[in-house]
Amino acid sequence: MKLQGNIKYFTLAALMNRDREEDFLTLVYPYLEFLKKHERWQYYDYLQNALFRTHIRQGKTLEAIQHAKALYEETKLSGRKEGVAVAHRMLAVAYLTVGRYADSEENAKMSVEILESLDYPHQLLQDAYIIWVDALNYQKKYAETLNTLKQWDITLDKLGRGPVAMYDFYWISAIAYIDMGDFITGEQYMLKADSIEATHFKKNRFSRDLFWAKIKEGRKEYAQALNLINTSYSDEDILNNMEILPVKARILCKMGKGVEAYPLYERLQEVKDSLQKNYFNVQLDELRTQYEVDKHIAEKIRNRNYFLFALGGCALLLIALGIWIYLNRKITRKNKALAHQIKELTTFQEAQDNEILAKTTFISEEESTEVIDDELCPQTRMDKLCIVIRDLLLKDKIYRNPAITQELVIETIGTNRRAFSEAFELCFKMQFKDYINLLRLKDAILLLEQSDLSIEEISDMAGFGTVRTFQRQFGAKYNMSPKEYRSVMGESA
Repeated sequence: MKLQGNIKYFTLAALMNRDREEDFLTLVYPYLEFLKKHERWQYYDYLQNALFRTHIRQGKTLEAIQHAKALYEETKLSGRKEGVAVAHRMLAVAYLTVGRYADSEENAKMSVEILESLDYPHQLLQDAYIIWVDALNYQKKYAETLNTLKQWDITLDKLGRGPVAMYDFYWISAIAYIDMGDFITGEQYMLKADSIEATHFKKNRFSRDLFWAKIKEGRKEYAQALNLINTSYSDEDILNNMEILPVKARILCKMGKGVEAYPLYERLQEVKDSLQKNYFNVQLDELRTQYEVDKHIAEKIRNRNYFLFALGGCALLLIALGIWIYLNRKITRKNKALAHQIKELTTFQEAQDNEILAKTTFISEEESTEVIDDELCPQTRMDKLCIVIRDLLLKDKIYRNPAITQELVIETIGTNRRAFSEAFELCFKMQFKDYINLLRLKDAILLLEQSDLSIEEISDMAGFGTVRTFQRQFGAKYNMSPKEYRSVMGESA
């Protein structure tokens, strides 16, 4: 399996080196499945990166971003740090290609941090640094660029300062310093990169001659800069390359050749418009895809929230219903207990009143009709006064008159306040007002139990005068309303 994995990887690498992209795309997917199945992760990651670069070369930026995101999700679930770093590096390249430099910077930095944390030097760490510096440079974050270059220089001790690694470092450093306007330092790094190339390998000078032209432009050697561009690049290269075209147009303007520069600026605008449209279309596709995903997610969240809200509402209703049933039962039990207490109190009061009516006195019936005067002995006078008050209240039931007052009763029987109060307390063991209310409540209770009269009618018959007074007196005495008492006693019956 190991040998087969090696063969598949090097076959695809050979196809890529020979620019046979169609053959590569035909084989890459089944080969990736094989490498994944047998956990040949290093080759798997490299081929994923190669497939990603193919999407970029074909201008399929959206596919490249989606491919990188899919790899990121896959490797994140498996916990493979290397795969996550490769996915971040892919996203950094894709975002750099479409001009989303901040996103590119973020992903390149994440890739570097993960690869730096590994116990061994990873081949793609060098590439991650290159993308990170490029993203910073495009945003003109030159201070951060210098810090990243210093960090990269330290990392080279772990990666190894071989010719390839040092060439990349010198070349990217040269570009960074030239973009900053430090042409002297930029030239020094360019010379170091040229020296490595001359002794170790042959590199395409396509980009390097452009930056040499920028150095000469920075020195105000405009004629030499223009000659380098014209000799290094064809007219077609110049007119279709967004990096070369503005440099040549700018040099011509600085040389005072505005007439020659004008058509180049027109062409530059055309290319920009075309790229902008393509980029805009890519963004629209990405936005539409993201919109559909977000819409689906939002709909699921909304439906879930509706369900949870309905479930919560039902739960609250059930809780409220349970509380209501509990409280209702509790109140019912309380009212039943109170009603029975009231019944017992009323029965007891009725017995007391009957006892008072049947009580033997020290005076005869004839004497009881005589006028109370001061000639009688004190005991006789007190007994006689008690009988008169008793008859007025318990036989004549004058308390049913809402207008009855203590003063009116005193005036009726022809005595004074002091004598009346002493006799009343001796006979009934309470104050006049309290006993009147007690008699009225006793009558009302009997009417509530034994009749279908309304609360208003009972209030009037018992002598309360108004329903409000009746309800207030009843509630204060028995801690429940007349209506509640009638309901409880009706259920008991």
